[in-house]
Amino acid sequence: MGDLRLSLEHMTVLGMRPADIVAAAEQLDVPLISLILDSGPYPLDLASFLASPALTREISARLAGSPVRLHATEGFLLDGNGDFDRLRRLLDISAALGAERCVAMMTDSDAGRRTEHFAQLCEMARSHDLQVSLEFVATTPVAALGDALAVVRAAAMDNAAISVDILHLTRSGGSPEDLRVPDLPFGAAQLCDGVADLPRDRWDHEGIAGRLVPGDGDFPIPAFLEALPPGVVVGLETPMGLPRDFTVLLGAARRSVVAARRASGRLR
Repeated sequence: MGDLRLSLEHMTVLGMRPADIVAAAEQLDVPLISLILDSGPYPLDLASFLASPALTREISARLAGSPVRLHATEGFLLDGNGDFDRLRRLLDISAALGAERCVAMMTDSDAGRRTEHFAQLCEMARSHDLQVSLEFVATTPVAALGDALAVVRAAAMDNAAISVDILHLTRSGGSPEDLRVPDLPFGAAQLCDGVADLPRDRWDHEGIAGRLVPGDGDFPIPAFLEALPPGVVVGLETPMGLPRDFTVLLGAARRSVVAARRASGRLR
């Protein structure tokens, strides 16, 4: 039995209804999922839990009758505006759905404010027993592992962690060896593949609609998985810009699941 937990990430099946994501994970025998609760400023094709309170009740009931669990909620953007009312509502929804963590991203260019706002989000999340996992993104001010680690260490919150997406680790010039930092506060990892060299002006598109199935590109998949500590969630995030069709999206997700499990016996 593997010691890394596999998750079907929302972005992989972008366009599916949340209830269908649960059904897809059941069919693929994947124990965990992530859900994007609200797209915020990003033009993503998804239902907003903020706009539809009934959706929280529906998915909570759906998960209660399923072996699938929700490991993470997404949509927690720290952009410097300090909209903590929105973040509080997202945390309430995350707790109602039984999430383990929320995943935060940052587009704020002010380093001091980044730390302050991240610490505030962690403090709010603590009352729900939620971890806050900061994801570094190669196209933002928090672009690399070191940038995220600096924020987490400066915030000094015991429920703070870092999410590591192999795409952003690679595009930011990092490598799997960087993950062997002693006491690195791991929240979760994300897995996909990509070509070794891609023009900078195509990175945004790659992130949301141009990723490859593990093994179809040049990323160091086996080394990345080997560097992860036991128990970490590995989310398959392979959005390809496919049509909004359950059968098409499920087939693509199945390819990713099979390829990931083939890449490492640690995945379950």
